[in-house]
Amino acid sequence: MAELFTTLIAGLGGGGSAAAAGGAAAGAATTGFSLTSLLSTGATVVGGLASMAAGRQQQSALNAQAGQEEIKAVQEEINGRQEALTAMRKLNSDLSNVLVAGYGSGLSPTGSIEAAQNEALQTGEANITMARNNARFASAARRGQAQQLRIEGRGAKNQGLFSAISGGLSLGSRRDQRG
Repeated sequence: MAELFTTLIAGLGGGGSAAAAGGAAAGAATTGFSLTSLLSTGATVVGGLASMAAGRQQQSALNAQAGQEEIKAVQEEINGRQEALTAMRKLNSDLSNVLVAGYGSGLSPTGSIEAAQNEALQTGEANITMARNNARFASAARRGQAQQLRIEGRGAKNQGLFSAISGGLSLGSRRDQRG
C-alpha cells in the first residue's frame, strides 16, 4: 500500500514530497506492526497472569477442602472415642447383669457365671478395640484425602505457572518466526 502511494505521488510529479509521503506510510506500517506486537505481548502477559491467578485460586480452594478433611479426621477420632466409651459402658452393664443374675439365682461365682463374665468381657473388649480401630482408619483416610488435596493444589498452582511460561515461550517463538 505504501508503494502504491509513493508511485502515485511520484507520478503526479511531487518527487520530494512523494519520498516523504512514502516514508510516512512506511513508518505507519511499522507502527502498526509494533502496535500489533505490543497488543499481542500484552494479551500474552495478561493471559499468563490470569493462568497464574487461576492456579493460585484453585490451590487455595483445594487447601480449604484439605482443612475441612483435617477437621473431619479429628471428628472421626472423637466419634471413635465416644463409641469406645459406649462399648465400655455396655461391657460394665453386661458384667453387672451377669453377676446380678448369677447371684440372684443362687449360683456360685465359678462355673457358668464365670463363663458368662468371660464371654461378656471378650465381646466388650472386641467392641472397644473395633471402635478405636475404625476411628483410626477413618481418620487416616481423611488425612490421606487432605494430603491428596494439598498435592492437587500445588499441582494446580504449578500448572498455572507452567501455562504462563508456555505462553511467554510461545510469544518468543512467534517473534522469532516474524524475524
